[in-house]
Amino acid sequence: QEFWLTIHVPADAAPGTYRGPVSIEGEGGSWRTTLTLEVLPFTLERNERPVGMYWHDEPVSGELLDRQIRDMLAHGVTAVTMNLAPEFKNVDGRLVLDTTELTAFLRHLRELGIEGPIPYNPGIEGKVKRAVPDLPFEEAYVEAVRQLQEVSDRPDTPQLLFYPVDEIGNDEARGASANRQCQLIGRVPGAVSYITVNNYEAGEKWGDPFDIWCGNIEYTVEQEQRLLARGKRYMRYGPAYLNDARKARTCAGFGFYRRPAEAMYYWHYQAYNGDPFNDFDGTARDWCAAYPGPDGELIPTLDWEGIREGIDDMRYIATVKKLAARAQGGNAAQQAAAQAALAELDAVLGMDYGVNQYTYGERLSDEEFHNLRRRLADSIIRLLQVL
Repeated sequence: QEFWLTIHVPADAAPGTYRGPVSIEGEGGSWRTTLTLEVLPFTLERNERPVGMYWHDEPVSGELLDRQIRDMLAHGVTAVTMNLAPEFKNVDGRLVLDTTELTAFLRHLRELGIEGPIPYNPGIEGKVKRAVPDLPFEEAYVEAVRQLQEVSDRPDTPQLLFYPVDEIGNDEARGASANRQCQLIGRVPGAVSYITVNNYEAGEKWGDPFDIWCGNIEYTVEQEQRLLARGKRYMRYGPAYLNDARKARTCAGFGFYRRPAEAMYYWHYQAYNGDPFNDFDGTARDWCAAYPGPDGELIPTLDWEGIREGIDDMRYIATVKKLAARAQGGNAAQQAAAQAALAELDAVLGMDYGVNQYTYGERLSDEEFHNLRRRLADSIIRLLQVL
């Protein structure tokens, strides 16, 4: 049986090495060890790249919703997907969206700490057709996006990414629908479209109007270069149920950071059929980064903790880069330290293990892999000493 201990270090804890006993007691016996913990003499910078979760916003509310969001934030996740739709009204033949509830919900997410961006799929196509069947569809669709974009543009709400179709590689009809709807989204100033391109060839066929390609398959370096050369923004998505904390860590950390992608989204925070602890009572398995426990308790998985570790790895990267940038403008000793730190960062990220973000560094032992972070920590300490 595996056990995961998360140690919460007080913000005012003095740097140094701490030791203490740890014991696990059970009906079949007990296990004891001594825990050694090093508190480092710095605070990590914020992660440079958003990591988000696919999330069911509809079935949760109140304290449970806030608890889920706080859990995501505690794991370094600052973005979610959303489906909450405004009310689509026909007012004297005009399309009017009542965005009051949507705006309040987005403001609440921002107040909790969700920064976005938010891939957003409220089902615009069907709602437009039902609300104003007598209006030309394209005109009504563009008007709906325009009114939603006004919510997205507010300074107190996260940005919405319009997400009309999921996984266009599954069939031709999805690709054609995504192409048509993204053309309409593109008519609204400031509106950004987001499509999950789970088949690169489908993206090449249908993806001209897509602003963001979000890929989950192993794009080659050449494919990534091609889509970026076309002026597309590039994001990634993938599973949060790897049953492997090491893979979860690298795909959210070093392995992801090496890709030219600006964000990573995980499927899924909590998506389950029937009993979430029984994979055999529905038409699909249950997908949970954190399982629902009694009284709203959130039961984390090893993968969920691994994702947090990967995000922390990216925070170490951000800290090295920020301190090195400061040192580059200083005296000769500071400049030399900056150069050495950036060279070490390049060495940590530059191992020749292909582009697969799940398997980066797979030939390293767990201790060797963990030492990648230690190397960055040592660079940070040296930079702080010269600064």
